[in-house]
This record gives sequence, C-alpha cells and structure tokens, in this order.
Amino acid sequence: MTAPADPREPYDVIGIGLGPANLGLACLTEPLDELTALFLTPGPDASDVVRRSGTPLEGARPRTPFLSDLVTLADPTSRYSFLNFLQESGRLYAFHRRESLYPLRAEYDAYCRWAAARLTSVRFGTTVTRVTYENDVYAVATSVGDVLRARHLALDTGSTPYVPDACAKLGGDFVHASRYPEQKAELQKKNQITVVGDGRGAAEVYYDLLTDMDVHGYRLDWVTEAPRLLPPEHTGLLDAILDLLHQKGLEGPVPSRLLTRSTLTRARYEHGTYTLGLRHRERGEDVTLTTEGLVLATGHRYRTPDFLEPVRERVRWDAHGSDPGTAPYRNASIIRELLGREVHPADEPTAFQEFAV
Repeated sequence: MTAPADPREPYDVIGIGLGPANLGLACLTEPLDELTALFLTPGPDASDVVRRSGTPLEGARPRTPFLSDLVTLADPTSRYSFLNFLQESGRLYAFHRRESLYPLRAEYDAYCRWAAARLTSVRFGTTVTRVTYENDVYAVATSVGDVLRARHLALDTGSTPYVPDACAKLGGDFVHASRYPEQKAELQKKNQITVVGDGRGAAEVYYDLLTDMDVHGYRLDWVTEAPRLLPPEHTGLLDAILDLLHQKGLEGPVPSRLLTRSTLTRARYEHGTYTLGLRHRERGEDVTLTTEGLVLATGHRYRTPDFLEPVRERVRWDAHGSDPGTAPYRNASIIRELLGREVHPADEPTAFQEFAV
C-alpha cells in the first residue's frame, strides 16, 4: 500500500531523495499492503533517476556485481531485480553472453530508471523545504505547498561534488569529474589537460582522455595522492591503462605523466592557464605544474541539507545506504523496524573476517 486509507493518518515512512538506497527501499515496500510509504524526489520523472557513484562514463562499469542491485540481496524474488529488467528488456541472453558479473554503468542507470518508472509510491517534481517533528510525527513541507506527515523518515539526499580547499576560490573553467561527460569536448580543445584525484573515478577519466589524445594532440597528466595508481581490486582497469600507454609508446614518447604521492597544495588561474602547486608526500619537495584544462576527480562529500536542521539531532546516521552492496541490508532492517517483524531475512553484509574475539 502506498498511501494511508484515512488521509488524516500519517504515512508509516516518507523517503526523502531517490538515490539507490531509497529507490531500493521503495521497490521492497511497494508490494507490502500493511505498510504506507511515499518517496519524494525533485527530479521531474524517472529519466532523472541515475546511479550516483563514480564517474558517469557510458562504457564504465559500476564497482559492484549485478547481484548487488536494488533488491536481490534482500529479496531475490522481487520483480524489481536487475535480472527481471534484463528479461523485460529482451537483453537477458545478451548480458549472459558477456560472461561478466558487472553491468555497464549506462546499463545500470537504465535499470534504475526502469524500476522508478514502475513504482506508485514515488512522487516526482517534489522538493522538500522543511522538516519538523511534533507529537511523534514528522511534518514534511514541500515546494508545492503540501505538508506531508509520517511516523518515520528515510533519507537518501546524496552527496555533492567535493572541491579541495586549494581550489575553493579557483576561477576558470575547471571541471569536476561528475560533469566530465558534458564537458569532455571542450576539454579536448586544450593543449594540456591534468586530472587530479585518486581511485577508480580518476582512472576512468584519465583512461578516457588517454584513448583520444592522439586525435586531439593534447598533453595529459594524472596527479594522485595515492602511492599506487589503483588498489588491487581494480587491476583490470590499471592493466588497460598500462597496455594503452605501452601501445601508444610504440610510435614514440607518450606526452603523459603519472604523478603519485603528490598533494595539490595551491592552485591559481590566470590568462587561460592553471598553475598547480604540488608537494611530494615522501620527499617533501614542492613542484609546479601548468595546464590549460583541469579535471578534479576528487569524489563527493555528504552535506546535511538545510531543510533537516530542525530535526538534525533526531537523525540516525549510517553508511549502509552509500554502498550498493549493503543498501538492501539497510532497507530490510528499516522494514523490519517499521513492521516489527522480519519480512526480508538478510545476511549480515560481512565476509569471513572478524574484528573482535
């Protein structure tokens, strides 16, 4: 059930935001007749629902396998599973023939939009402006003038692109990796491009730009604080980068540098050029790098929305929603707490390692 039978009664839960965690919760609560739920998102329709993590490159892969979809680890029989999406889309055998557990990011985003479009509990085009709490009920005010009431809230408002302190007041046309696909064509008109950041997101941008550098003729550098380019779990992407550098090196020196253990300490933009101050973390040496194009693959950070200030002290924060692999466990736990019984028995999201005796 999606709405109370008596409109004067509050919802059991209102979800604010429709990231992967709350989208999965909406999928799991949709068939439960004894639970009333509503999910609010400012996006105009299901086409605006995408997976938030990582860099949104079309050919990139998410970091988790298809079993870590919106629902399967909580309810493998759910009609909102990734496998059912493939079946209804006529692509089940095509995915099987790839012999990979990992869907492409564009494919997973399409799955999330497919699921959102089939939910009756989602209200699109709704921005929350203020949340208060009184008499054991939350009052959720929206931009369209509604005040919705709920006994519980589920928050999935997402994170925002993080800009390092050195670039906080930086001018120019630098690009955060979250906007890289839209800005790629303009970036590739420049003579030098520098990617700053760690991890897979930075590696994906670097690899994508490396692929086309011969066509456009730019120099490409990657600056990372990490001691190695990528951790062991991303060996496949690292191998692809090194293979491509080797291939391009057969025709002569490759105009690209990989600068590890280097921290961005200052940045200046003047006359179309960025001047970056870097400090090597082990040698303690300071160097300067100049570049026309700058991509900050510096990830995202969570910021508490202003509308939550009146109830900030009541919020119970957790990290389960930020990891697609543990979001189903988070959602199964929420449903258990709402109904007072186990609906989706879920394994603890841990491996064999233990941290206590």
